[in-house]
Amino acid sequence: MANTISILLADDHALLRGVLAQALDRQPDMEVVGAVGNAQDAVEEATKTCPSVVLMDIDMPGLSCFEAAKTIQAHSPDARVIFLSAFYHDRYIEQALWSQNPVGHF
Repeated sequence: MANTISILLADDHALLRGVLAQALDRQPDMEVVGAVGNAQDAVEEATKTCPSVVLMDIDMPGLSCFEAAKTIQAHSPDARVIFLSAFYHDRYIEQALWSQNPVGHF
């Protein structure tokens, strides 16, 4: 399909990754091109697959998801990163916004 949205999932919980992958793959205009368990693997997989969207957990061990988002967008400027979180902390929101727009214009 020409207008298919390619999606890379990054979450350290395998069950959540699996459920999200199944739900998204059922959509006729979406295709999950990868599912990884940490931010470093997300950077590597995004470099290989060039997804339209990276759906990334905001809190995973290892490389910061915000650093991963910067690296992914430096390599693939058209990729959009969507952060998933069960947290409601201002610091996470600020970091997420800053990682998407380091110039500070929102």
